Formats: sequence, structure tokens, C-alpha cells
Amino acid sequence: QGSMRQVFARVKAAASNGGPDELADCDPVLRAALQQVTCSDCAVVPVQDLDQVVKLASESDGNLAIVLRHLEVNLGAPTHEWRRVHGSLNLLDR
Repeated sequence: QGSMRQVFARVKAAASNGGPDELADCDPVLRAALQQVTCSDCAVVPVQDLDQVVKLASESDGNLAIVLRHLEVNLGAPTHEWRRVHGSLNLLDR
């Protein structure tokens, strides 16, 4: 339990350091995968992109913090940008 609390504390600290563009200092591969999931013009979210984000998020606390912050930002998107919310929900379902 103690180690999980430490992980959550590190993730929370890393996520809270994000600015207005949570992907500004992000790894380009992670950025591209996140944008495919949440910024696509298509309602279909490619499974390979979801899997790529999950894989990259599991590689480090920093990547996980970026993904969580990206989800937080996109889940709060206005209704006319519903694809961002849809992509985020699909990623959360993973």
C-alpha cells in the first residue's frame, strides 16, 4: 500500500506541474499517440493508438502523469468538441 501511495503522490506532483499545453515537453511518440486518440476528425478511435498510449504510460511515472493530465484536460472539453471526450473515455476504458 505504501508504494502505491508513493506512486500516486509522484504522479499527482508531476501532473500538477503541467502548464496550459500539457503536451509541450512530451515525448513525440506519446504526443502523437495521444493526439490520435483525442484530436482525430474521426469518431473511431484506433485500437493500436489506445494500446500505444497505455504502453507508453506504463513505462514511466512522467509519461503516466502526462497521460492523466491530458485526460483531465480533454474530459473537460466543450460539448462541440465531443471527439476529445469520446477519445478520452475510450482510453480510460483501457
